[in-house]
Amino acid sequence: MDCNDAGEAWTNGDCNDGDAGIFPGATEVIGDGIDQNCDGGELCYADNDNDGFGGFSTVFSADLDCFDFGEATVSNDCDDNNPTVYPGATEVVGDGIDQNCDGGEICYSDSDGDGFGSVATVASADLDCSDAGESVFNIDCDDADNTVYPGAPELCDGIDNDCDFTLSPTEIDVDGDGIVECTIDGGGWDGVGSVTGGDDNCPTTFNPAQTDTDLDGIGDACDGFCCLLRADVDNSGTGPDIADLVYLVAFMFSGGPAPPCMGQADIDGSGSATPDIADLVYLVAFMFSGGPAPAPC
Repeated sequence: MDCNDAGEAWTNGDCNDGDAGIFPGATEVIGDGIDQNCDGGELCYADNDNDGFGGFSTVFSADLDCFDFGEATVSNDCDDNNPTVYPGATEVVGDGIDQNCDGGEICYSDSDGDGFGSVATVASADLDCSDAGESVFNIDCDDADNTVYPGAPELCDGIDNDCDFTLSPTEIDVDGDGIVECTIDGGGWDGVGSVTGGDDNCPTTFNPAQTDTDLDGIGDACDGFCCLLRADVDNSGTGPDIADLVYLVAFMFSGGPAPPCMGQADIDGSGSATPDIADLVYLVAFMFSGGPAPAPC
């Protein structure tokens, strides 16, 4: 008189009498496409942002799939209110948001530790890009040199330190030897600015690439001096006069001191490195017999 024996039941609401796991009131398996509890629908994860990935809350579906609006079969969305955030999403570099739900961030690689990175990227274990080797910027024009980054002070090194694609106006190869000097006159080299770094500016050995107008063994760019008064052999600032003639004769014939500026002893302007007989004759003729004036500089 009961229905408790094997193969018997008191009710007739089983929607699949061939599966013991399916019956009214059974626990519904989320998103498996099977109506375990015989209510005619499915249980899905709620997909609030409709990106295909749900959170941990559930929602009833009127059919047996979880493909309708607001439904998902998975619950691994780390921000179900943002449709750009879900597993596998494209990570935006350095924005502090975990778009792909991996728990970290993508940063620009800062190899030289100056706070500015290159276009290369590196994974960060947290959501900021402030750890060693990380940056939110990718505008370092030399990520192997920590003196080079946007806004860096220009150094006297011939390098574009501040990444503006120009050298400082005070960086220039004054003596033409391939080494950049720097001056403090603020507008490039004018012949008198002070050297603040780099090369020694005026090498003791004459650089043949320079013009040496005064023939003193130092290029014009170094000594800032051009022969302004030819035949002022003693470099007194006046002349030519007897003192210049005596100075020249003493140097040429009796071991006297060399003219301070050899170019001023090149009386005839021939370009000779040291004064010769032609220069002496030229000076004597000018001073005593109406000869032509010394050549201009």
